[in-house]
Amino acid sequence: MFETGYISESDYQKFSMEEMVIIDRIPPKNMAAGYFVDFIIRHLKEQEGIEDVDSAGLKVFTTLDLNMQKKAEDAVKSNLLEMTEALGFRGELAVYNAETDTLEELLDVQKNYLTELGFEKALVTKVEENFVHIKTLNGEGMLNITDNRWARPYKASYWRNTDFRRILDINDIIYVTLLSEEEKTYRMAQEPILESALLSASPQTGEIYAMVGGFDYRKSMFNRSFQAKRQVGSLFKPIVYSAALENGMNIMSQILDAPVIKEMDEEGEFWKPENYSGKFFGHTTLKEALTKSRNLVTIKVAEKVGIDKIIAQAHKFGIKEDLNRDLSVSIGSGAVSLMEMVYAFSTFPNLGVRYEPYYITKIENSKGEVFAEYMPSEPIPVIKEGTANIMLDMMRNVVVNGTGKRALVIPKLIAGKTGTTNENKDTWFVGYMPDLVNGVWVGFDDFQSIGKYRVGSNTALPAWVTFTKNVHENFGKKLFPVSKDVAYFRVDEETKNITNSFSGEYSFEPFERPMTMTE
Repeated sequence: MFETGYISESDYQKFSMEEMVIIDRIPPKNMAAGYFVDFIIRHLKEQEGIEDVDSAGLKVFTTLDLNMQKKAEDAVKSNLLEMTEALGFRGELAVYNAETDTLEELLDVQKNYLTELGFEKALVTKVEENFVHIKTLNGEGMLNITDNRWARPYKASYWRNTDFRRILDINDIIYVTLLSEEEKTYRMAQEPILESALLSASPQTGEIYAMVGGFDYRKSMFNRSFQAKRQVGSLFKPIVYSAALENGMNIMSQILDAPVIKEMDEEGEFWKPENYSGKFFGHTTLKEALTKSRNLVTIKVAEKVGIDKIIAQAHKFGIKEDLNRDLSVSIGSGAVSLMEMVYAFSTFPNLGVRYEPYYITKIENSKGEVFAEYMPSEPIPVIKEGTANIMLDMMRNVVVNGTGKRALVIPKLIAGKTGTTNENKDTWFVGYMPDLVNGVWVGFDDFQSIGKYRVGSNTALPAWVTFTKNVHENFGKKLFPVSKDVAYFRVDEETKNITNSFSGEYSFEPFERPMTMTE
């Protein structure tokens, strides 16, 4: 370092006399945030023009909260481990051949991110209906059927393992985790191939608190929180409904939930979208359509508003991709990053404005001199205050009465939206409190279906809940802001019209002033 000019001669003399300390293992906290560190390095190279970041001697100050980051990584990891078991057992890792294989080599787990989770490899030595005898590098052990009900054949029609002989043979190599050292009992384990991303940010400043780009950075460095562009499905619907509110409709406007058939460009081909349930529900308000995530109503709303206005609205929300100018965009056929959707949703608790991602506060050089300092962006107008207020009310109802009910375990005001794409290839949940917005995506890198019944509410939302439950106490007990342009009126449950009557069933709903009742 002295010869190349990084330290002075006096420093060289001083440090060369000190005893060298070798660190055997990096403390766990310093191993966190691999995806975020890469994200920062990308910024330094692309925005600051620093080619050799490793040797630049920079000290970079960021917005990341390391405790929240660790909890985010744990939430993604635990959800993917749970999901991989819910999908079933994919099969053995290898089959041991005594003539050609060295057992010790086959049983060596060479993936640190799995050994940290307690994964071991085991050789199956005997298979019975309810018991399996195994051998690991630590000795012999046993699998009991009651501890391994999850290991049904992959995506099988039945939901639990009832017979080991269906899935295992002698000489199979599998992953296991130790249950009891004393009894030498183990549980089958499986490395996830399903992937996920999580992003947590401040709505008010755009600060990034946590960023997770996959199961483990050591497994894959591809950052799915901002590099992956995936179909968003129903997560796009709040953008459609915000456009509807700004183009003459209101929360109680009714649209007929009935079949939609559109002729396609190819002669004789038709587009026949359906609701997830496959059913039709007749006249439906915008509020109910968003709460229950009704596709057909959303398509008709988009047709009424105009697809050009919907796409323009999406761009105002910060979605940069070119979206197809057809009605399928309204139900999420466009491919968007998790980061874009998280910052789009931050518009609602901000009463209509959003901020750009904010992740570096300042950069110092090797002498401690500040050569770059950053501030949050100026607020970017997206929608009217009244529109944001009404949308917030509608998305709060998604959590209270719709597809986001799992989020009710968080003892704070939560609003948000689930998303699921065709053939269940992508699942999402983006939800927010007044001062925190978090988003989760789950899917396969190769775009295969997660499974017939795998949707945003039971695939992405559980990771969101785990993370938010563990960090919400870092934030206050704020209420969502209210626009002075919005008033709440009593609405008859049957007619969906504003009423002065106290007889019958009614609810209080938000309307923007001057009020419209466009049907």
